[in-house]
Amino acid sequence: MRAGWYKVLVFILVLSCAFAAFAEAWTCPDCGIADNTGNFCSQCGAAKPRDGVWICDSCGSENDTNFCTNCGAPRAEQSDAPSSASYSKGDLVTFGTYEQDNDKGNGAEPIEWIVYDIADDGTCLLLSVYGLDCQPYNKKDGDYTWEQCSLRAWLNDDFYNAAFADDEKAKIQLWDVANKYGNDTQDYVFLLTRQEVQEQFMDDETMWCPITKYTAKRGVNADKSVASRKYPDGVCENWHTRNGYYIDVYGCSTDLGTYVSMGGIAVRPVIAVRF
Repeated sequence: MRAGWYKVLVFILVLSCAFAAFAEAWTCPDCGIADNTGNFCSQCGAAKPRDGVWICDSCGSENDTNFCTNCGAPRAEQSDAPSSASYSKGDLVTFGTYEQDNDKGNGAEPIEWIVYDIADDGTCLLLSVYGLDCQPYNKKDGDYTWEQCSLRAWLNDDFYNAAFADDEKAKIQLWDVANKYGNDTQDYVFLLTRQEVQEQFMDDETMWCPITKYTAKRGVNADKSVASRKYPDGVCENWHTRNGYYIDVYGCSTDLGTYVSMGGIAVRPVIAVRF
């Protein structure tokens, strides 16, 4: 009888240890290895995170209160939304909204973007998949740089405020934009350069710009015979570059010279987002 009770006690002890190990298992935030049970990661040696401790985004200090004790920054809200690290070049994401189906009664539609590059700090550089609106490079013909043109003003005011809510604006980075002609600028919304187009999009098909029903109504220069199976509404000419070049319906870049007030050309915005 005594031996039977001993076996039961041993079984309960083993079972308790197993449950304790399972309950204390943790995933290393540095290397991603799961099922660690000790105080240090079995793969990289990183210390087990302490409950309630968070890292300040502003200064990197460890804290266990709602405000950083080093710089005073508030603790960032936890979110299930994907981080920038979740994305790779070529991924498609939705971010912001803009009129696209030409039915303003049902509200604006989500904007689809392609992640065309990722900066060293993890910021995702996004190019709109569709031509979202029709705007001239500048309202008057002449020799205008990116800094001076009316399209830059429209993108960073009208479009920026129409397309993004306050919480989305907080994720859009004020980006240092290097310009071959004229002064460098800082923009929330901008365009690619001709060189960037050639580096990032190596064939004509990747430079095709599909239209929306809204841009069609706005009078975009479109061609339904090009890529009609992929883009049934057709593709269009678009301001793909911020140095006065536009991309025609065949994906070829064309220099308008000083005739920059030409209409019928769609806009494919670029934004830098840290998710």
